[in-house]
Amino acid sequence: VLGSSMGGVIARMALGRMDRGGGQNGAGGYAAHQTGLYVSLDAPHQGANVPLGYQAAARHATRMYVSTGGLALAVEIIQLLRNGPSPLLNLLLADQPASRQILTNRIDIFYNQTNTANLQFLQELRTQWAYPVNIRNIAISNGSECAIDQEFAAGSSLLYHYRSTKTRFIGDLIFMVAGAGLQALGVPPLITIPLILPGSSKFELTLDIKSIANGGGNAVYYGNLKLTKKVLWLVPVSVNIANKTYNAPTGILPFDTYPGGFYTIDLANQPGSVSQDWMFSYNNSFFIQRRFSFIPTTSALDIGQGNTTLTNANYIAKYIGATPPITPFNTPFVNFATAFNDGPITIGARNPNTNQIVWQFVSTGCEPHEGIYMRSANWLANEMNGVTTVRTNCDAFCANGTIAGNTTICTSQTLTAPFGNGVSYSWSVNSSAVTLVPNGNTVLVSRVGSRNAQATVSVNISGACGISTLTIPIIVGTLTPTYTICGYSPTQLCRYGQIIMSVTRQYPSGTIYKFYKDNILKKSSTVANCSFASSGCNVPMELSVIVQTACGNSFPAGEIIAFDCSGLSAAVFPNPVSSDFNITFLQQTEAAVTSKQQGQELKPLRTIKSIGKTIVTLFELNTNMQVRQWVRNETSSKSYNYSVAGLRKGLYILQIDRNNQTVITKIIVE
Repeated sequence: VLGSSMGGVIARMALGRMDRGGGQNGAGGYAAHQTGLYVSLDAPHQGANVPLGYQAAARHATRMYVSTGGLALAVEIIQLLRNGPSPLLNLLLADQPASRQILTNRIDIFYNQTNTANLQFLQELRTQWAYPVNIRNIAISNGSECAIDQEFAAGSSLLYHYRSTKTRFIGDLIFMVAGAGLQALGVPPLITIPLILPGSSKFELTLDIKSIANGGGNAVYYGNLKLTKKVLWLVPVSVNIANKTYNAPTGILPFDTYPGGFYTIDLANQPGSVSQDWMFSYNNSFFIQRRFSFIPTTSALDIGQGNTTLTNANYIAKYIGATPPITPFNTPFVNFATAFNDGPITIGARNPNTNQIVWQFVSTGCEPHEGIYMRSANWLANEMNGVTTVRTNCDAFCANGTIAGNTTICTSQTLTAPFGNGVSYSWSVNSSAVTLVPNGNTVLVSRVGSRNAQATVSVNISGACGISTLTIPIIVGTLTPTYTICGYSPTQLCRYGQIIMSVTRQYPSGTIYKFYKDNILKKSSTVANCSFASSGCNVPMELSVIVQTACGNSFPAGEIIAFDCSGLSAAVFPNPVSSDFNITFLQQTEAAVTSKQQGQELKPLRTIKSIGKTIVTLFELNTNMQVRQWVRNETSSKSYNYSVAGLRKGLYILQIDRNNQTVITKIIVE
């Protein structure tokens, strides 16, 4: 017996009751089922999920529909007479007994969360409708074996729709007549009076439905219908015909994106568009996430069987048939399969008239609710043929798979890739600083001599599940440190009399940093920076740092620097610049630190008289052509801001003149 979706729960209930009450002879009033295999296909043994945002939208629509009074009554009567569907009953689907029992999170017409019927039903499943015990129980979940979620972030948009409809002059006249007619039908004055008043009308609809965020509490529904009336075509007056915001309860888990069989929505996104006809002008945009988690993997596999509370970690865990979860998060099924595809699957719908695909989307993880794809189908065929030893396991091929192990190689370390039966592994590394000794899904990585390097270990995995490549970065020995001086590089701004050298490369905790000035150790500690005293203006000094890790000492890194305290001194930042930059003139207590390894000194491109003035000139590097100049008739201000808006990207020479003293530097516009 195979039961799909709710049919899987009903089949379980019936077989279990017949198994316990009737046995093989039908005693106790129950018929013998004569069944040897029960297959549950993506069945909601712990309930199903419909996003609270969609539920709130349905509740809001219901309240709006009922509030129209006579109009709603007329629609219901017409549908009844023509044997058509009732809009009201469709809007109240969440109030049907099956919905009350199966929805894990449900809100009522007053937007209150009410899960009483669901909790009671699940309790009855555990105590009165237990699984059959004398047959083989197996399950298929359409949730990803790799624990890939629904491929959108918790709290992100599920649906966004904005539409405005504005009447043109003929439409204005028609609306005035329609308003009077609706008023006669008993439609509330809030709707009819704005239509009757002379003037143009603009209706704006905004629907914004979001998935539950991590921790809940976010606004999952916002619905607004607004009418703006230009009375006598002059005075705009706006009124909200409908307006509702609903926030998810705080502390709720993000069920909408969890791994599981997903519900498919047959709509397509539409780009923003503006159009008009003889009666209206329109503005429209529409986005929809075409899926949401409907039957979480934990529900389809009945993880924990309702006897223990599941947390976020349980919902996002990998469930692999070959390595089933253990108590208390075990499954009642003796074998199961979850979703895995070695390539993306495309789900589409065709127009029955043209036979053309009108929408489609791609999934690389979970599968549509109730769908059976190749791996699950082959697994099920084996079970039906009595081959019960096949256990699904494609963990090694998961796109989110990882190589495990210590990535700092002082002498040697063992790295491990996910294990798979019948799988081949091919290991490689992109550096000669280490050697590899492969052994199936493990590899021994050994350092060559005292070499230091940054490298990447890769493994190509191939087998019946497909082909996969995993990589992991490693550190061999101790890498030479990178650093900044006073936070800038290569030209820095330091306080006069003090220089701060900071290591920027990340090292393991417990690393020792040894700072030197003129080859004399000044500081050795686990702190990655050191403050040095200046040797005086224009006096060169050599600063360097050596890093000591568990693998030994790095090569030293450093440079010779000096304070340039003579004449005019200024700092320019940021550099590169995309909009505005700042020039700060330094006082006696400050100085610009310049590296003596920077190369040839820049020369002024033009002699500019600047007594009593501050003149900033920008030149193109290649042509020396002046492109911009700023003149200020004062020299007391310490800081100025300038804009490079409108300049082409590239390298420029910046010449700063003040009281006939000049500073030259390069600046990059990006």
